[in-house]
Amino acid sequence: MTDAVVFVMDPHDISYSFRFESLAAAAASVEGYDAHDLEYFGADGIVYRATVQGPEWGPVTLHPTRENRLDELLARLGRLAEWQGTVLPSDLPRDPEQVWVRIHARHPPMRP
Repeated sequence: MTDAVVFVMDPHDISYSFRFESLAAAAASVEGYDAHDLEYFGADGIVYRATVQGPEWGPVTLHPTRENRLDELLARLGRLAEWQGTVLPSDLPRDPEQVWVRIHARHPPMRP
């Protein structure tokens, strides 16, 4: 597994949005949860798919796909900012990392 920044999001609960420094950290964080119900995006918009090894709640591995949904990731981060009451400046680059930092400048994110 190569390292990449990964955003883990629940498509049904905007408050469940996290950022991890590596694929391994993101995968480890969702072990014991229903990993197939979550969505995984690289900071470049690449979508990752989760596979669970062994029983339903076993170790998770994230695999990159050829799908890029950068626009969707930025839109979700925009909704997260709005939900948290953060105003994003109009000149903020279309960079998920910078958006994430701006969203959490006042309130650090909770850990899953």
